[in-house]
Amino acid sequence: MRTTITLDVDVAAMLARVQRDREIGKKAAVNEALRLGRREMARPASPRVPFRTKPMPVGRLLVDSVDNPIGSRNRPTGTALSWVISCAGNRSTRTW
Repeated sequence: MRTTITLDVDVAAMLARVQRDREIGKKAAVNEALRLGRREMARPASPRVPFRTKPMPVGRLLVDSVDNPIGSRNRPTGTALSWVISCAGNRSTRTW
């Protein structure tokens, strides 16, 4: 049976390496790769262990709301919080 297939560059390189290492032709390399791949695909998937993250205390929330992080409870003393807003070419600076 003749079939034309287009291989991605990385797959073609892998097949060329198999051909060179085993000293076999393209047809044999493609057939062997397809057989091995089909066997692997037919195997049931191994059960996955769910990934869990451990919670850790990080202290109290430093902003009033996550929707408005600029309205923070604990503003650093002695420093200014600047927010530069750029809209339609106009630049204005607001300092809290």
